[in-house]
Amino acid sequence: MRIWNDGSHPRQHADLWYAADMDAKVLAAGMRTIHNTLNMASPRIAERLTIGPFDLTINPAGREEFPAHNRNRATALVGEPPALDEIERTISAFRSRGIDRFFLWLATGMDTPQVLSSMERCALKQWPFVRYVALARPAGNPAPADSTLEVVRLVPEQSVVKEADVAAVYGNDMAARGFFATLGLEGCWHFVAMDQGVVAAASLLLTSGPIGYLGWSTTREGYRRKGGQAALIETRLRLAAELGCTVCVSETNTAVEGSLRNLLRAGFKPAYEYRVFGP
Repeated sequence: MRIWNDGSHPRQHADLWYAADMDAKVLAAGMRTIHNTLNMASPRIAERLTIGPFDLTINPAGREEFPAHNRNRATALVGEPPALDEIERTISAFRSRGIDRFFLWLATGMDTPQVLSSMERCALKQWPFVRYVALARPAGNPAPADSTLEVVRLVPEQSVVKEADVAAVYGNDMAARGFFATLGLEGCWHFVAMDQGVVAAASLLLTSGPIGYLGWSTTREGYRRKGGQAALIETRLRLAAELGCTVCVSETNTAVEGSLRNLLRAGFKPAYEYRVFGP
């Protein structure tokens, strides 16, 4: 699926942030905070490090093939583009822990020609096939979702939704544990979409200053195309505005076409993407 029909590089679309009254560097700093907040709560992450502009997450047990699922990653969102020695130290941090399957994520603006040359020198190749993209739109004013599902906000110690119900949505117990680990976290709101008592979809909203992050969205097999995610997007856009956010951000990739369609339909526009490299 093509996102930018004119074939332009996403950094040419930086004006999208200004449409939401947000400077790109402010947004990148906010997204870094959001990522770190979620990473701290994740049961899959055993260790966190910072090397130059890279924020590293370490999961010694993880050997997932695809970048989106692999938590052994180093993300550069803001700051000066990484120098060669910072890239080398990042690689060494993984390999010294016995981790050979890891990925370096460079947000738009961090992927300078010099950095790309350093990646090649370190024998890291860009991940093909998929584009990893962040999309944004102003908070509030969502279009009504065409869905019969009921959106329920989860409240700590009062939720009738169990971890097993959420595990059935995400398809694994570890993701459900991460979802519940952030329940009650300051600035974090959790939602599910119910279909006659069955948890059909799940998602969360995490706020940081003017940014509302729409994440961890997934739908249970057999319950797709019922408008569950559209209803969850509508609810979170409205709540983000009520909480004082001015812009909402979500991240997905072009392999998850349903997620991308839902966001574009809700008025999100591509703002930047990640180039992902691995050995």
